[in-house]
Amino acid sequence: MPSVLIVDDEPIFRKGLRHMITEMEGDWRVIDEAEDGSEALDKMERQLPDVLITDIMMPVMNGIELQYVLRERYPSVQCIVMSGYSDFEYARESLRMGAKDYLTKPIVRKELYRVLGGLQAELQSRQEQDTTRQLEDKQAKDRLRHHIIKGLLEGGVSPEELDLIPYVGMQFPHDAFCCLLTNLDREFIEDERYYRASPALYSLFITQFIQEAVEEDWVGHVFPLSDTKVVALLNYASGPDGYERVTSWGKKLCKEMKKISNLSITVSLGGEVLDLEAISTSYDQAETALLYRLVTGGDRILTYAALKANPDVRVNPTTLDWSLLDKSIEDGDTEETRLKTRRLVRKLCGAMTSPEMVQQQVCTMLLHYYEMAGRLNLVKTWLPHTDIKHVLEEVLATTTMFEMVETCESLLGRLSELVAARKSAVDVNPIDQVVQYVDQHYGSSITLGMMADKVYLNPSYLSTLFKQKMGITFVDYVTQRRIEEAKRLLLTTERKIADIAKMTGFVNLRHFNRVFRAVTESTPRAYREQGE
Repeated sequence: MPSVLIVDDEPIFRKGLRHMITEMEGDWRVIDEAEDGSEALDKMERQLPDVLITDIMMPVMNGIELQYVLRERYPSVQCIVMSGYSDFEYARESLRMGAKDYLTKPIVRKELYRVLGGLQAELQSRQEQDTTRQLEDKQAKDRLRHHIIKGLLEGGVSPEELDLIPYVGMQFPHDAFCCLLTNLDREFIEDERYYRASPALYSLFITQFIQEAVEEDWVGHVFPLSDTKVVALLNYASGPDGYERVTSWGKKLCKEMKKISNLSITVSLGGEVLDLEAISTSYDQAETALLYRLVTGGDRILTYAALKANPDVRVNPTTLDWSLLDKSIEDGDTEETRLKTRRLVRKLCGAMTSPEMVQQQVCTMLLHYYEMAGRLNLVKTWLPHTDIKHVLEEVLATTTMFEMVETCESLLGRLSELVAARKSAVDVNPIDQVVQYVDQHYGSSITLGMMADKVYLNPSYLSTLFKQKMGITFVDYVTQRRIEEAKRLLLTTERKIADIAKMTGFVNLRHFNRVFRAVTESTPRAYREQGE
């Protein structure tokens, strides 16, 4: 309902105008009255109208003076001026200043209704446009937020994108992070029930369920990955019980989901990391832990740390000589890899008491080497036409030792061949390669994902290696290198600061100023002046 403020120094005129507006069909609402421009401004500080109807000739502050202030202070308020026949020059001045229309006194009801009717249609159109812009802005921020989260999970987010985190409404006030995945246990749902509704509705329901649970207990962000899988990026204070609380919370999610919807979910949890840039490591671990659902069954929480340590789920590597097979693959010795794989699988078949146990342990072994392929950034070339989930499903469908040996020998032999090809092409330390590239190309866009592709490593694994060797994160190193060069250019050249920002890889001057101040506690201009 559009609102009106009436401004006139004659009380009886204000009363008559209010009465006419109240009787008008169109749902206009008179929110207040004022006897001059000064009083009108005071009242507008408390409640802003959509439309202001003002007389021109008033004491203290007249209508023309009021319009000057209105145009500067409240440009969204529409103005209608009133004047007598002798004040036409003033009315014309008001129209030049942006008044929507003018009315001559005494006011004719028909003319008033005509003017307000036209304004109502205009206000409604503007409101619809504002709503559309707000919706488009929200959708744009949602898309950007999802893009940044996806980049964080995959290890491919750039320093410039990290700077946009506050803009898209994300906050990470604590020092510890971990990724939690939830996957709908599809096999526990009858086909009739599953397909009765769109599968996407299950994703929406699980996303909303996890989002509400996160908002109640944590700082975090939730993102649907597919119709059955949802990821939560959790942020919390590190400490002896921080990660344990997350684990307990994950168990609670399984129970609550079944209680309120009779749906079963499996929750997997990656390890804790103390750097947002390393969250991709936790995500990879959560994805790996979720794969063990094929071995352990669903409707439970699977934590990466527990799966690594629990002998009931993972085979002891020393018992089955995994360490020797590891070495053969890492050395790229394909013949030795095939030989050790045959021996290992045959030993498994002879040691286990049931076919199901053999299948589970072979799945566990293949998951171990899937992790290795991930660290080496070889998964896509190792499994170009399938994924590890389908490979494990094939293993679970295998019924003879010959088929099991043949499948494993082919898979691990292929992985060893790829490692051998990689070793023949690359013989330089990957971190040295990354540092050299950053030092030479700091002025260009550089991301962790880009560097991972260049040195044939998984982004999260590269992130971990980089921090271990260099003592700082990849993003911090890129920023440090850019600021060092910017400082040198500021002190040794007379180039414009905007040019220096562009030369050192910053997307714009504002971004450069913000990062420079954060690193040096000084603006670029002040730094240059102090050094002169």
